[in-house]
Amino acid sequence: MSCTIVSNNIPSPDLRESVSEAVRAGIGERSGKWQVVVYQAPDYAGFAVSIDGPEGLRWSWTFREQEQGPEFIQQRVAQAVRAQLSPRRDTI
Repeated sequence: MSCTIVSNNIPSPDLRESVSEAVRAGIGERSGKWQVVVYQAPDYAGFAVSIDGPEGLRWSWTFREQEQGPEFIQQRVAQAVRAQLSPRRDTI
């Protein structure tokens, strides 16, 4: 797995590291190249996470208030990655 946190501008060092680790854990030990950007606008409590993964996977989410815990972030990222990487089921 190659997961690179391209940038993370969250001002609080503890929160910045916690978010980076939660995103990495959510992606897990998947193969391919993964690039992550975490962005927090000045004077705004929420932050956005954008992920570019293999096979054209792209996902982004803005985490607000109660969604900013590491467990929630990890679960939300894992759920999104699984959903996008699982085989599509076409219905007739």
